[in-house]
Amino acid sequence: MQQRFLILKESSRYTPYLFIFAAAFALGLLGTYTHISAVNLSVFWPANVTCAALIHRYGLARKPASYIVVYAGLVLQDCMHWGWSLAPLLFNAADLVFVLVLAVWLTRSQTIRQGQNDVAAFFHLILACLAASAACAAVGGPMQQATPFAYPQLTQAVFGWFTEQFYTSILCLPFLLSLFGGKIRLGHPVDLTWRNTLPLLSLLVSIGMSVSIGPFLILMLVLPALTWCAISYPVWLVQLIMLGTGCVQLIIVSIHVPGLVGMWGHSVPYLLSVLRLGIAAAIFGPLLIAINMSTIRRLNLKLRQQASYDFLTSTLSRFGLADALDRYTALRQYHGTSMNMMLIDVDHFKKINDSLGHACGDKVLRHIAALVHDTVPEPRLVSRIGGEEFMVVCFGYEPPVFYALADTVRRAIADTPLKHERQDVPVTISIGIAHAEQTGVNLEKTVWGLFPHADHNLYTAKREGRNRTVQ
Repeated sequence: MQQRFLILKESSRYTPYLFIFAAAFALGLLGTYTHISAVNLSVFWPANVTCAALIHRYGLARKPASYIVVYAGLVLQDCMHWGWSLAPLLFNAADLVFVLVLAVWLTRSQTIRQGQNDVAAFFHLILACLAASAACAAVGGPMQQATPFAYPQLTQAVFGWFTEQFYTSILCLPFLLSLFGGKIRLGHPVDLTWRNTLPLLSLLVSIGMSVSIGPFLILMLVLPALTWCAISYPVWLVQLIMLGTGCVQLIIVSIHVPGLVGMWGHSVPYLLSVLRLGIAAAIFGPLLIAINMSTIRRLNLKLRQQASYDFLTSTLSRFGLADALDRYTALRQYHGTSMNMMLIDVDHFKKINDSLGHACGDKVLRHIAALVHDTVPEPRLVSRIGGEEFMVVCFGYEPPVFYALADTVRRAIADTPLKHERQDVPVTISIGIAHAEQTGVNLEKTVWGLFPHADHNLYTAKREGRNRTVQ
């Protein structure tokens, strides 16, 4: 049974603020370490986007305290590395602008709230990331020029801030919203078979091959594998794969970029900024494909459900019965067991329709379907196969036991009058029964092999006076 993976449950009014502070501090440390690492990842800052997603998750976008907590966590971790100075205060003020803009946008956007796994919502998400990144760069670029960490030019500083925040938010935000919003379903992605792992294996192979290739070809080499993953896996898993792939691509690009500095005459931070935008753009296509595939799957499921069920009685249609029997055929527990069938026909149904109207006739069919479902224990298949005719398929009953069950159904319906326009409408049914000692390999074939026998017994029940069960 599928279960939603819910995260960050509240235990007190202060719990959200503790989570937000911990995320700001811990992820700020992670961002700082990646900036000063041997592989210069001065493009990845997950603290801001995570804090904005948490504030949105807890509905705290209009609470000033949430932003104070974020700022305190970011400043504290920065000062642990660089000491207490003006620079951490200025830098984290720009980070706070990003968090504020993104959290408010996420909260106020009705399109994003109504459904993240939707193309329109995805583009709103992109706009939110663009707006937050631009606001952060407009504040952070000029502030950085007033510190010892200044860029040679203001435009480079603004460009660096913008690409860092935009790249990270596009990479992380879709998965964070799925994670915090309970959209991850345990057991949902795929069964662990070798065929289902092929898209992921192809992605790992393409990433491994890209280690020895130039940075621009890296962006193209993984696209076919990413597209295959987008087609094969659910949206949240694709988002997680994109996050991991984007981080790995960033590391590979950072290794290659120093060799291009002399060739192109640009600085390492500038080339990294350009390439991280390329990585962000490269994941747009697979994410859109994953969202479209999710929409198509939901639509197909809805159409299949509409085709599988009778809209009036909520029992299986003929197509639904065939589909269910195919699923049962795939289960070993139903191979070689006995099969039991009852055909149910409503007595004098035409007279009910003619005298009391079709609305009453519809109510009678719903009434019978409900009583059959309540009386016959699972596993069983109940299908409306004709106007007033139902089929019930069960497994593993001895003939006398199944006859008693069928007659219990008949008596339950006869003893439960139907109310229609303040009058009791007597309803009775006739039942024909058939048995198969062994189901055989194909359950659908077994069912329709039994049908003539059950139909003959049903005809006998009606000929002998109706309101009886015959086997």
